[in-house]
Amino acid sequence: MSRGPREQSEYDLYHIMVRGSGRMTLFEDEDDRKAYLRALLRCKRDARADVLAWCIMGNHVHFVLHAELADVARLMQRMNGSYAIHYNNKYEHPGGAFQGRYESVAIKDEIQLLSCIRYVHQNPVKAHLATSCGDYRWSSYREYLGVPGLGDDYVCDTSYVLETFGSEEAFVNFHGEEDSLKHLDCEEEPEEGDSLARKRAEEAVGAKALREMARYPRAERNECLLRLQEAGLTVRQVERICGVGRGIVWRVWKGASEKCAEVAAGGGRDTSSDPA
Repeated sequence: MSRGPREQSEYDLYHIMVRGSGRMTLFEDEDDRKAYLRALLRCKRDARADVLAWCIMGNHVHFVLHAELADVARLMQRMNGSYAIHYNNKYEHPGGAFQGRYESVAIKDEIQLLSCIRYVHQNPVKAHLATSCGDYRWSSYREYLGVPGLGDDYVCDTSYVLETFGSEEAFVNFHGEEDSLKHLDCEEEPEEGDSLARKRAEEAVGAKALREMARYPRAERNECLLRLQEAGLTVRQVERICGVGRGIVWRVWKGASEKCAEVAAGGGRDTSSDPA
């Protein structure tokens, strides 16, 4: 099914959201978030895009961008491609890190712009990851208060928005208010590390399988591993929780992905042979 053209903003302003494949956690630790911000800093210069707001959650990211639509596409392609290399190499993850193409909404006026920026900054509070916007490190909110987003570098261009409010106090007060407009949304998985991953894994295969999977016959073990992939776990999480080596997990997931591609193309047999 072909996808329609993206709506174009008269003012070159866009709310962008990108999410992990199959609700997968995109950012396991601080190093991952820094890697994504470095990619953003590097790519936004080449793409001629200004970042007006950003927020890195666990399984998705929000941006408010000022750029032509073609430059938005260029930025997202290069940045997500760069981070996918980091993620796949670090976690030995087969397949795509991101779920399809990014989502975008054209911003049509200043009211929608300011509301959208507030929504982006309030995401961690609504997901119960912080008690206030300023408590969360991985958004542009603190950049608006003079704290660099990455080392000594400012990721965000704050000048236009701060000039609109007239003072930092007005900006902070605005973020303390509820937002009534509807924006791009994504359910955030609470960042509880392996406790959350274990809960999802138990729902997928049962507690007994988590304890004994490493001793299961190959076919039964691989079936459990595929269910864990569908549940959105990473290779590293499966290794820690189930005791199955990451090389085995990676080969099973990679083999299943390749088999599906062959069957879809009509050039392969859907056999029951396992890759590991």
